[in-house]
Amino acid sequence: MKVAIYSRFSTDTQDVTSIVGQVSNCEALAARENLKVVAKYQDEGISGNDDSRPGYQRMLTALEEGKFNGIVCDETSRLTRNQSELHRLVAELNFRDQFLISGDGIDTRSESSELLLSIKAAIDAMEGRKIGYRTYRSLRERHKAGHCAGGRIYGYSTEQDGDYRKRVKDPEQAAIVKEIFERYAAGESAKTIARALNERGVPSPGSYWNIKRANGWPHTTLLGSRAKASGMLRNPIYKGTATWNRRVGKKKPGTGKRIHKCRPESEWIYVPDESLRIVSDELWDKVQGRLQRARRATNSSNFRTRPARYLLSGILKCDSCGGHYVVRNSISYGCSSQTNGRDVFCQQRATIRRELAESKLLAGIKSQLLDGKVTRQMAQEIQKRTKSDSTTRTSAKKQIAEIDRKIQNVVDSLVAVGQSEALSDKLIELEDRKQELTPLLALSTTSTIVPGAADKWREIVSNLENLREVAKPDEMETARELLREIIGEVIVKEEPDGIYAYPAISAPSVYICGTGRGT
Repeated sequence: MKVAIYSRFSTDTQDVTSIVGQVSNCEALAARENLKVVAKYQDEGISGNDDSRPGYQRMLTALEEGKFNGIVCDETSRLTRNQSELHRLVAELNFRDQFLISGDGIDTRSESSELLLSIKAAIDAMEGRKIGYRTYRSLRERHKAGHCAGGRIYGYSTEQDGDYRKRVKDPEQAAIVKEIFERYAAGESAKTIARALNERGVPSPGSYWNIKRANGWPHTTLLGSRAKASGMLRNPIYKGTATWNRRVGKKKPGTGKRIHKCRPESEWIYVPDESLRIVSDELWDKVQGRLQRARRATNSSNFRTRPARYLLSGILKCDSCGGHYVVRNSISYGCSSQTNGRDVFCQQRATIRRELAESKLLAGIKSQLLDGKVTRQMAQEIQKRTKSDSTTRTSAKKQIAEIDRKIQNVVDSLVAVGQSEALSDKLIELEDRKQELTPLLALSTTSTIVPGAADKWREIVSNLENLREVAKPDEMETARELLREIIGEVIVKEEPDGIYAYPAISAPSVYICGTGRGT
């Protein structure tokens, strides 16, 4: 039987040799099972919690196309650390009479595999949580001891200090930090300061840390956000107080996207260190006072906290500098670099009337997406996705029924024997697993969508042109996400004869308007 090998590593302590070792183990396992390896897939430096990994997704596509009969991996944790994803994958394999075998004892061809898989998935998830806790504990104690606990901060470099590293002031960057504080305290706006730094060619923090990131100082680097505990002018390290544990990052399930939230100030850990001081207490207090006055003036309706109100915000992208087009005023879109202090890096200064951009772009894309060939392709995609959703939903329903049975058994045992830590832990584990599976019951079923897949696609696309009129203010974010999923980002380019939009989908450009003010 034909199989594919999948391997992956994610942490900084691993490298390509980890892939080589995994593949070697998988080849030996395949040989023992008389299986023929016909493909190899891998992902390097990507977390197992991110199910959008390119190698993983290519393997799933090939499996669905029937190019091989099963998967061989060194450990199930290499496939995914997401319990629901592992169970979903096995359910799909079983539905297609395919299988999974791993070097840590999983073989879905055997009858006992379901129980073993559940235990193994729980262990993998638990190990992930343990790794997170150990890392957090280690960094916390490292910070308390005065060492660097990770993260780059402009104004400082690091040097070896025993087994760890410590922060030290970078004289050149520290001078820029002090200048920023002094100019802001004197009354200059963050945009004015950022523009001045860009005009002088002062390297931005991003130019030091990530050469792929666009150069230049945006004013948001200086101001940041109080809600997110970010921004140079808000960082107490510059007054000689190193702060840690200000934010917590959680990965969104099934993706590699990490969402950061501010922790309560009571949980912040402060470590005074005068060697890190760049600004005086007097200068720090002046800056904080001005930030607080600005916050009171804008109150909770500040634009950074309001939901998006315009359809194309964040979707249009500047061809000149790579910045996103944002609403400059109530009637027009313009490149964000022109409004955040980075205008020196952008040659595309034309603005576009909002209603004109929305109507012409949506109308142009609509006619392209209703082409017969595109309609047939999307109908097939809808059928494929819906079939997968239906399989996942059926599997989740069966698993929840089994979990309910196990929960009742645990409850009966607790009633019989009284309080038990082991039984209580098991009950919590089962309830958590049920909570993970419950959202899968809401997935669409094949019978309601597939028969009219082509018509469904035409309906979606036909509504595009009217999307901006029919979407209510509280629905605008959902409308934007729908549009982004269908067309991707749209590059805006200023040509000699006018302004054109280039959708990420394979489609011709769309003429928006003439050059100038976009009228």
